[in-house]
Amino acid sequence: MDLPSVFNPAGEKLKFLAKLKTKASKDFKWTKVSSVDEVRKLAYWLYVLDRQDEALEVCHFTEPYQFTGNHNIWYNVECTLVLQARISRLRGNHDEWRRCIDKIRAVGFVDRRLQGDMIRSAENRMAAEIAAGNNRSLEIRGMEILREACFIIELGPTGDMTVADLELKVADYTAKLRKIAGV
Repeated sequence: MDLPSVFNPAGEKLKFLAKLKTKASKDFKWTKVSSVDEVRKLAYWLYVLDRQDEALEVCHFTEPYQFTGNHNIWYNVECTLVLQARISRLRGNHDEWRRCIDKIRAVGFVDRRLQGDMIRSAENRMAAEIAAGNNRSLEIRGMEILREACFIIELGPTGDMTVADLELKVADYTAKLRKIAGV
């Protein structure tokens, strides 16, 4: 399968990203959850590292995927659609934002997700994991919180979290994740 050039690790200056690109491009298959998961990770790390054009290129790669009933694969595509919607909205591209949101809504999701339950759960797990000495928890849970905050912002919060609160979480976790990446 021909992957976009953004997947090519050759010439990547950041070792961290070169490793992500290698993982995302190695034996990519739409039917392998791990393949699509690595693509999602690449898109979000590019976003965190303020490389939105490249993140959008990864998102555009996943956009044509059609839901086949496998929610494990769809979750990763859905996350990249949310990121694509976010970048598009922030750039004033309402048509692209709408296309992504409509595709997500067409497949559906659990409405309680818009109340921030997954964010609160990730924050609680992260606190417990860090207290237990898990040094990777901030990276794993921080990225989870970032994704969920973006999801709620783009699809519309229904709980006690406001868009302003969620944007603060996005900024906070983006900064923390940048430090993990050494940037």
